[in-house]
Amino acid sequence: MPVRNLPLSLKLDHRQMGFLRVATAVPRVFIGDAIKNSQIAVSYAHQAIARHVDVLCFPELNLTGYSLGDGFLNAGLLSDALKALQIYLTATSEFNLISLIGLPVYFQDKLFNVAAVCHYGRVIGVIAKTFLPNYGEFYENRWFNSASLLGDDTEISMPTAWGDKTALVPIGNDLIFPLLTSGGGCLGVLAGEICEDSWANLRPSLFHADNGANIIFNLSASNELVGKEDYRCDILAKAISGNSVCAYIYCSAGQGESTAETVFGGHCLIAENGSILAERQPFNSGNSNPLFGGQYKAEEAELLVADVDIHRLNNERLRNKSNSNTLRGWKHKARTVPIDLLSICGDKNWLRKIDSYPFVPGDPDTLDKRCERILIIASIGLFERLRRVFPDPEKLKAAIAISGGRDSTLAFLNLALACRYGGWDMKKITAVTMPGPGTTFGPTGTYQDAVDLINALGATFKEVGIEEQVTAHLRAIGHEPCWNCLQCENAQARERTQTVMDLGFTIGTGNLSESILGYCTYNGDQMSMYNPNCGIPKTLVNKLLKWIADKQLFGPEVSSIIYHILDKEASAELVKSDGIHISQITEEIIGQYPALDFDMYHFIRAGNSPRRLFQLVCEAFKGVYEPEDLLKWLETFLHQLLKNQFKRDASPNGPKVGTLSASPRADLRLPSDMAFPSSWRKFLDDMAKALAAEKA
Repeated sequence: MPVRNLPLSLKLDHRQMGFLRVATAVPRVFIGDAIKNSQIAVSYAHQAIARHVDVLCFPELNLTGYSLGDGFLNAGLLSDALKALQIYLTATSEFNLISLIGLPVYFQDKLFNVAAVCHYGRVIGVIAKTFLPNYGEFYENRWFNSASLLGDDTEISMPTAWGDKTALVPIGNDLIFPLLTSGGGCLGVLAGEICEDSWANLRPSLFHADNGANIIFNLSASNELVGKEDYRCDILAKAISGNSVCAYIYCSAGQGESTAETVFGGHCLIAENGSILAERQPFNSGNSNPLFGGQYKAEEAELLVADVDIHRLNNERLRNKSNSNTLRGWKHKARTVPIDLLSICGDKNWLRKIDSYPFVPGDPDTLDKRCERILIIASIGLFERLRRVFPDPEKLKAAIAISGGRDSTLAFLNLALACRYGGWDMKKITAVTMPGPGTTFGPTGTYQDAVDLINALGATFKEVGIEEQVTAHLRAIGHEPCWNCLQCENAQARERTQTVMDLGFTIGTGNLSESILGYCTYNGDQMSMYNPNCGIPKTLVNKLLKWIADKQLFGPEVSSIIYHILDKEASAELVKSDGIHISQITEEIIGQYPALDFDMYHFIRAGNSPRRLFQLVCEAFKGVYEPEDLLKWLETFLHQLLKNQFKRDASPNGPKVGTLSASPRADLRLPSDMAFPSSWRKFLDDMAKALAAEKA
């Protein structure tokens, strides 16, 4: 049977999810014909409305054309621009669409290059350009004045959709626009700058971000030059959005502008916190380029649209205090102009792609670099700890428990890399295998893999069976061994830990996922003297092992053993088995690790509520896991996270390798007696009932 997706009736719309849908439009401009340009802009607005866009951005001076030249000094053309703006306002007056439109405005005997922020048939505010390029092919000082000449709290009269009625609205470079949502909340804070403003050292968007803006638009007219496209992408969009922890939407002028001295390609970028979400390449009108075999079509291009995750940006700012209050000494105050987004709901079919594996890059080259760097961090961290504990390498005495499972294999390989780095003899390492009632033998078992791996890496091999010792201990405390209860499981784990610790400086093997879930025995496999795996989630453990095997870092024999280990299900092997088949499958007990790691990342690192997290995990794994299972595993994750903080409070040292750590000395400082919030319980119960009703 096909796996069900989350029913649309239970899915939140993009605004409820904390997404803002933004779009850029690059109309073919008719220089000097503001009325026609306005009519074309209206057609783009209708596209945006049909696609549930919240904010639509046009290029710089799109109503007149950026390359109008001395036409900017003609009073008739300037008047046409205001008439064209009124046409646009009238045509969009019934729609809940915010638009940023570029035009020239004559004010206080000066001409300003501005962006009119429009909503429901009126201009809300006017953003004026501050930095005017006057070098090379640019000479804006010939016509325009800087926003710095405007006084504080300056207002300008602007047209509306209603005949001769005008409205007095703020104008300047100090405007921010909170986007209000139902319940009095704020979805995000919008701001804007114009072209050259983003190239300045103290760009206006720095101050906007410092005053709370997290969605920044740039209306631009940037001509195409060799190398300029990469600069816009990497130095402007990625760098600004990453540095200011914001969404940065860049929209540049395109075809139709004068080609007398320059050519404009309509390059557009939508970036979020250092990453590009969407890009319109220069000269890309939505059709294949006719210069290279495509067919030219004159119809209007599609919008560039993306859902920006405002919730995630807010959480990043909440965590990172370095990105707030950094410019207060400049005393640059913002004027706040609220915009009401209450009127209609958003779209339940999000445009946002939700990555199912947040810890594992999908791009092979990125994954290759990531694996290499993680192994370097983990092995160098382990090397430094061993070097300090054993200044004399001849006295090195380290020990590790090898089960034939994935986690102990990765820790052992990191230990081998540390020894390789230090030039230490692997014989200084005691690798012990400790078979018990649940251990599996034979060609499909874990025992032989453990033995083969120890011998292949050249460590000192030791075998200590634990069943006799654990049996004696359990009987001594009045418990007859059944090998099928939690007490028997914990006794085995603690016996193994005691044994390996008596053999030397003990290297831990537990991974990040197990620590977060508390899927470990206190003072058993939870404890060690240094754990190189502590920052590595289970989904990444698998990729690292495969990477090591594929690269043959330790030769073909070790690679073959790793592949064999990866072919088996993950298991603690603490429940009695027949000696051949694994009787305790971890993912059948706690849930599937891909979903659990997703929950871990998006709850702890991204700060999502259970409701939003459930929506995200259903989107990420639609068609893979049933919504009921994803809800059950989410509940497991939440309970295990809260009730096992006491184990993490006693966790050993180990290196943080990514953006998330379970260490109480680093990323996760929860009270160990935290209650399970009643709002979480209510959501889980309500969603379970809703899913059951939908299924029925």
